[in-house]
Amino acid sequence: MKILKEIKQPLLSRTKYEVELDHNNEKTPAKKDLTDNVSSFLKNDKELVVIDKIITKLGSSQSKLIVYVYDDKKSLENLKLKKKHGKKKNKEQSSK
Repeated sequence: MKILKEIKQPLLSRTKYEVELDHNNEKTPAKKDLTDNVSSFLKNDKELVVIDKIITKLGSSQSKLIVYVYDDKKSLENLKLKKKHGKKKNKEQSSK
C-alpha cells in the first residue's frame, strides 16, 4: 500500500486519502476485507475509516482506493449516506 494523496477536509471533520493497493494478480478485494488493512496502515480506529471507492483498471492488479478517515464518531454519523427509497414510493402512487 502507498498513499498517493492526503487531503484534509476540516469542514467535514475528515481526511481524504487516495491509496494505491497491489493485490498480486488476484481479484479485487471487497471493502469489508480491506477495512482492517487500511485502518492499520493509516494508524486509525477501524470504526472511523470508510472506504468510499475501489477503482481498478481492466486487467490490472493495482487498485486505487478513496478512503475517508473521520475525526470522531459524531461527524461520521452526521455525514453517513442514507439510502433513498423514493423510487418505490413513486411507483406505488402512479399505480393508484
